[in-house]
Amino acid sequence: MSLPQKSRQVACLFVASLLVLRVACEFDSESKLFKVPELPTLHNWAGNVVFQAKGLRTPHHISELVDIVKSNDYVRVMGARHSFNEIGDSQEVLVALDHMSEPISFNKQTKSVTIQGGTTYQHLAEYLIPHGHALDNVASLMDFTVAGAVSTGTHGSGAQLGVLATQLIGMQLVQADGQMLSLHAHHKAKPYMAGYVDSLNAAAVGLGAFGVIATMELKVVPTFQVELCIYADVKLPADNLQWEFLSLAEHVYSVSLFTDYKQAGAFTHVFVRHNLNGTHHPTTKGCAADLFGSPPLTHS
Repeated sequence: MSLPQKSRQVACLFVASLLVLRVACEFDSESKLFKVPELPTLHNWAGNVVFQAKGLRTPHHISELVDIVKSNDYVRVMGARHSFNEIGDSQEVLVALDHMSEPISFNKQTKSVTIQGGTTYQHLAEYLIPHGHALDNVASLMDFTVAGAVSTGTHGSGAQLGVLATQLIGMQLVQADGQMLSLHAHHKAKPYMAGYVDSLNAAAVGLGAFGVIATMELKVVPTFQVELCIYADVKLPADNLQWEFLSLAEHVYSVSLFTDYKQAGAFTHVFVRHNLNGTHHPTTKGCAADLFGSPPLTHS
């Protein structure tokens, strides 16, 4: 016998209260069963790690983030999921900062930008363009969150470029007890747990150990143009790879080596980037006519 709509709603609420579940209870009119929404299966970008967390939270404000951290024993922040191991997983709760992903402000005087913890490089670049500024180095994939790339020590390949964490000049963290910790390049060291936070440097590449990154302040530079030169079928000797790479990296903005895996230890493609403006990190300009025995395939 079919129950009236109102009776079905009351029954749903009653079942949910008996089970003491903080979930929405949905009535399926076809199967006549009550269904409890489940956490969707989440995996990393490579697909080799399936997250085992029991819940996913998506705060909109710092106050919500504080409440989540305080009310759970195990919390991890889920960024673009490009880690190749289980460091991004949690025994209890994963936090996605998709709703805390906006750049906050640009400071022309200090040449810095303040962003939220979920801001991606793509979003930040688009925000900085109208201001005539950019980061001096970015992640290889623009869907990376800045906080994730910085806190995991992500780096490029230019000899004149620091790791992405070297752009960091300030950050706000939500600690395990829900307290806010503000760090800045100009602050003195503060006691933290059993040791010390040695200014900003100790927490910059923190792998999440110091807390959840709520905001970050980064150094920016005037906008510049980059030329990409691609060389295919290069003859790069594996036995002299280290010195050849270092020599090349010293004179260009950045360089990337790729292999087709057909020959062990051999690299077949080289991507070379030049800073055309020379306003910072000056490098050579223009594609070389020959690189390791190969002419440029294309440039852009």
